[in-house]
Amino acid sequence: MVDFLVGFIRSNPKLVLAAVGVLVALLGLSVAKTSLKTNRENRFYDKLEADSLYQIEENLKEIQKVLEEPIEGGDGHGLESSLNKLLTSPIEINNKEGLNKALSKLSQPFARFCANLEKYHDNIMPRKGICMIFQEHGNKARSYLRLFEHSNYDDVALGFAKLHLQQADISY
Repeated sequence: MVDFLVGFIRSNPKLVLAAVGVLVALLGLSVAKTSLKTNRENRFYDKLEADSLYQIEENLKEIQKVLEEPIEGGDGHGLESSLNKLLTSPIEINNKEGLNKALSKLSQPFARFCANLEKYHDNIMPRKGICMIFQEHGNKARSYLRLFEHSNYDDVALGFAKLHLQQADISY
């Protein structure tokens, strides 16, 4: 069998060279096609990640705006306080109606923030494995949730936010 192959190659070198050339070209085409597909997928996921992070940052800006709004009677002496001050130190709020109003303003942006965290978790985390940005945002979500729980506030948007956090594997 080996003698036959050697004899065939010696008598038809151009044909053998052409066959090898075609095989190399097909291999190169296959590698190029796979590379293009991989690059296309990478561009898609990179854009998806950038869009998700942009939405999360916009949610955080909206949340920060609500956190900075004043609450009347925040420190028990009639002075103004804010939800942001409640995040950093436990201040007693005498005006429960004002606090509940501020928390109701916060609950919807917080729910959207949690929904975008879940979307990021579902679409990006399987590809990345671990992401410090996601963990940082998870910590922020936990601190905002503690603010709601410390004030014994509950509504539908907060229920959805908790569900989104649970789906995103962010324990609270």
